[in-house]
Amino acid sequence: MGMLIHSNSVGADRLTSNLKTGTISLPLADVRELSAGDFINASGNGGLIASDTTPALSIVNGGHRLTWVATNVDAVAWQIVAPVDFDETAALVVHIIASE
Repeated sequence: MGMLIHSNSVGADRLTSNLKTGTISLPLADVRELSAGDFINASGNGGLIASDTTPALSIVNGGHRLTWVATNVDAVAWQIVAPVDFDETAALVVHIIASE
């Protein structure tokens, strides 16, 4: 079977230093709580944030919200797998919506 080649195919002359711009989703439901640089096994759930943890995960207006109490300011983290074509030399932009 022959290969179909289009006139707008990508050749070496059309490549740029960044081949792709993409999005990696960071759902709040996948957040894990950290304390002293390690994951907390909150409520036996492997550190996943829930409505009974601090910070607490809740649903507000159809979206997720994390809320910290004044006495607990533990960090949070996501565990993600970078795409195989991820360029570690390119700028990484993270967009966060937050409030006080």
